[in-house]
Amino acid sequence: MELRTGLHLITCAQLSHPWDATGALVWGANGRPLMTDCGGFNPGAVVRNLAAVRRRRSSKRGVMPSEVDRLVLTHGHYDHAGGATLLPKARVLVHPGDADGLRTGDPDRQATFLYPGCDPLQLPHVEELEDGQVIEIQGGYIEIHHFGAHTPGSVVHLIVLDGERILQPGDLICGHGHTRTGTDFDAWLPALYGMLELEPDSILPSHLDRPGLVMAEPVIARAIAEFKPRRFDDNYRLPPEGFFSVV
Repeated sequence: MELRTGLHLITCAQLSHPWDATGALVWGANGRPLMTDCGGFNPGAVVRNLAAVRRRRSSKRGVMPSEVDRLVLTHGHYDHAGGATLLPKARVLVHPGDADGLRTGDPDRQATFLYPGCDPLQLPHVEELEDGQVIEIQGGYIEIHHFGAHTPGSVVHLIVLDGERILQPGDLICGHGHTRTGTDFDAWLPALYGMLELEPDSILPSHLDRPGLVMAEPVIARAIAEFKPRRFDDNYRLPPEGFFSVV
């Protein structure tokens, strides 16, 4: 699903699996595909949606999983990172706060205990992002901004593409967390204000009741005005129909 020229939606509840977070594809400065998050609960859908991406209208084939060069994560939960196992040549990048959870296969840090039958990833060669890091892409760049809150390593991606400032906030809009995953509820409201200060034009939420981009300022302002963290307890499990944030 093409959201903007050079920005494609690969995973989300409506395109791949109800538990999948939003995963997008852009073109790196080296001309190779770069993904920002990638849900992995439906491998066949990931492969199919990549194959539907055309670099040019005249292209006869789409993207193969082995062609994805990098997977840049907002955080280390399985619904955002699970697709890493489908991308055999991709470098996986995540903030240091979540890196060890992916390297060691930690079910708490990856929140796999929330998903019945889900085994954690083990990615020993994951690379670390830096707060303020800039990743060049065709038509613009991605800025990495670390806010923590949802997880110790939660970052937002500010994707600046052809002048538009598109915010991919991970799960910082949804407002849910669990102490087992390292959620810092006291840091959440400052994170929302911090995202507002980035002055995004649009936002690509991770768990939305419909796929696509929405206007950023009203969504973040509403999240601030109605802020009330949702604390999942040890008995909570994700329902089969998924978890949505209506904006």
